[in-house]
Amino acid sequence: MKSMKLKGAAPLTVLGLLAFVSASVIQAQVTKEQIEAVGANLRAPQAFYHNLSPKQRKMLSGAALNFFQIVDRWPDLERQILAGQLPDFFPTPASSDIKTGPAPVKVSNPATDFVYGPSSGFTQSETSTAWCGSNVVVGFNDSGSYWESGFATTFAHVSLNGWSNSTNQGGSFTDRGYLPSKTANPFNFLEGDPVLACNSASTFYYSSLFFTATSLSSLTAISVSSSANGGVSFGAPVIAVSKSAVNHFLDKDWMAVDPARPTHIAVTYTDFDFSGTVCGKGIERTAIELVYSTNAGATWSKPMVVYQACDASPNFPSVQGSQVAFSPSGAVDVAFELFSGGVPTGNQIEFESAPALGAAFGATVAVANITFVGDRFALQGGFRAFIDLQGMAIDHSSLTTKGNIYVVYHDAADFVKSFSGVGYGYADVMFTKSTDGGATWSAPVEVNTASTLLPVITEPLPSGRGIDSYMPGVAVDNTSGEIGVCWYDRRNDLTNLKVDRYCADSFTAGATFTAPATPAISGRMTPASFSPIHGTDDLINPTYMGDYDTVASDTLKTTPGFIGAFQVVVPASPGSCTSVPPCVLVPNSDVVARSFN
Repeated sequence: MKSMKLKGAAPLTVLGLLAFVSASVIQAQVTKEQIEAVGANLRAPQAFYHNLSPKQRKMLSGAALNFFQIVDRWPDLERQILAGQLPDFFPTPASSDIKTGPAPVKVSNPATDFVYGPSSGFTQSETSTAWCGSNVVVGFNDSGSYWESGFATTFAHVSLNGWSNSTNQGGSFTDRGYLPSKTANPFNFLEGDPVLACNSASTFYYSSLFFTATSLSSLTAISVSSSANGGVSFGAPVIAVSKSAVNHFLDKDWMAVDPARPTHIAVTYTDFDFSGTVCGKGIERTAIELVYSTNAGATWSKPMVVYQACDASPNFPSVQGSQVAFSPSGAVDVAFELFSGGVPTGNQIEFESAPALGAAFGATVAVANITFVGDRFALQGGFRAFIDLQGMAIDHSSLTTKGNIYVVYHDAADFVKSFSGVGYGYADVMFTKSTDGGATWSAPVEVNTASTLLPVITEPLPSGRGIDSYMPGVAVDNTSGEIGVCWYDRRNDLTNLKVDRYCADSFTAGATFTAPATPAISGRMTPASFSPIHGTDDLINPTYMGDYDTVASDTLKTTPGFIGAFQVVVPASPGSCTSVPPCVLVPNSDVVARSFN
């Protein structure tokens, strides 16, 4: 979001709302009728959410829970919006690249974090990165985009998505504001869960959870937005798949573009289905489904079921958290997580492959058993880490490793400690690979214990406790076959609370991992640890710290190495109280990025 000069400070609502929009947007008064129309459109997802059990709510992604947080609080937000006034404003021209200091590089613009007051609109997190040639684009969840898009469109077309682009391979970024959500439909809501991909220096794709209302129905959907100018701007979202929001919710999208066939795009997602059509009345169906496009996202196929489960006795299975990627042969590979009493540890990562877009998927192959992390839902500090599968990448180099499939996840198989009879699983970053198209998988390798990462951690600690390393992302450098993995890590705080970002790489196809050689940072990407403070933004669900942050290599194979965006929590600092509007001492999440090799 770009900063604006504000004039004539207006009275603040309970949320302290102040609005700013781009120079192309004409300010409009938000009326009672308009806000009530928004509330009417949100009744279907609100009813859906209220019908979910606590178990079912826990399975939702972080972005989905943010969406339902807003939906469920809409009557309060409605009153607060109508009680306030929009200030006069004088938009500035588009800003130049965000000023950057020592690594990591700023991706989201922190100058706008508290434009909307002290209680909301300042959380940027859960990132996805795509890199093609000189251009890098990062998408992220952004609560500030909600207010910016809302006031710009009188809340008819709302967006929880932000993005920034770089034209110098991540040396600096320009925050472009909110991802446009307007379509021909009268109401749209981009919900977050960004996934970015590209097939040229100019063409980038951005998938997201999407909700839309027509004159006849409310629809839960997955959308894909396209950029033809290297991520400087994105067009209106195109619905890749939609279903009735009365008895479905589509969640946890993932997207891949085929490097060899750049007009081919695949999107997977989870369908939370209460229609009773497959499993019977009153039984939840969860399904990993796939849609695809062969014309660069202009049109999309009907949904294909990859795997589905009926939440019923005796094992009460469910699925969530898919990953999709193309192999060099054009095969479509999908990994996902199964939660079931019928697998050895209760959680298991599964894999399926189809020989081409539109072809039937083969047999389900077990990749790895998962031992729960944290308390089975949240890690220490109270933020969710329920979805263990975090990343999949496929080698498209011309080396002997071509076609290797790599999967990363977090797992607590090494260390579960009992606290008065209650188990806590200390998370480790795990890596496994397949060299035969997914038919078999290697024994997992623990990435976060690589000896060159400093400080070296041996569990249990002298205190008898452990350290969490979690939410890994993975990419392959297709010029060299090098593998890059990044994750959140608490090794610099032996109380297992404060967080850093760490990365490691492998030149041995994942047999061993070491700290990146350049820059010589012993694996640590953050200059200082940050506290996992969350729940301070009223628009964000209280357990939110995102579900994933990805790692990217150059899709065009022009530059070696990796870049990854991630969130950091900026602490309250009295020294920062020099800006307008008045400084607010609230810790908040910003997005940064760092390159390594």
